Order: sequence, then structure tokens, then C-alpha cells
Amino acid sequence: MRLVDLIPAYRLLASGVLLAALAWQVQDWRYGQQLEQQARLQAETLNQLTQAAATQQHAEQDKRLALEQWLSASEQTHYRVLSDAQRDQGRLRHRLATAVAGGDSVSAPHHQRRGSWRHKSPT
Repeated sequence: MRLVDLIPAYRLLASGVLLAALAWQVQDWRYGQQLEQQARLQAETLNQLTQAAATQQHAEQDKRLALEQWLSASEQTHYRVLSDAQRDQGRLRHRLATAVAGGDSVSAPHHQRRGSWRHKSPT
């Protein structure tokens, strides 16, 4: 009599099913750990990319703010120069009109005479 003959067939079948279920559970556990690790790595990578993008966006915003401030200062300077020139032109026009009406001769101020704006050559 052999050992296999003593064990009924249904017990062998039940043992095989139990071993298969156990192997299935072990594989499920192993793959579950691998998936968790992949998900964690992916989340860390996504977090790093998000932080890098936020840092870059902040740097670009700082650059834009600096440029806007520079443009504003430049615009104010040019506006002031234009306003001063228009005011001076108005004064000269008024002075010319009152001088011509009074019969006086009008001479231009020294800085407005012909050639006063030219640079002298270094020779």
C-alpha cells in the first residue's frame, strides 16, 4: 500500500487549491508592494517637477516685475522731459508773441542758439 493510496483524492485536490490560493495571495502582496513603490516614486517626481515649475514661475514673475518697474521709471522720465520741453516751448512762444507785439527784438537764450547742441570734434 502506497502513501498516495491512503490519502483520498479530494484531500489532494483541496491541498492543491489551497496552495494555489496561497501562491496567488503571495503574488498579490508582492505586486501590491511594487505598485505602491511605483506610485510613491511617481508622486515624488511629480512633486519635484511642481516645485521646479513654481520656482521658475516665481523667477519669471520677479523678472517681469523688475522690467515693469524699469519701464515705469523710464516712462516717467520721458514724460517729465517732454513736459519740460513743452513748457519751455510755451514760454518761448509767449515771450516771442509779447516781444513781437511790443516791437522788441528777441534773441534766443544761449543754449538754444544755432549749433549749441552740436558736439565739438576732439581734434
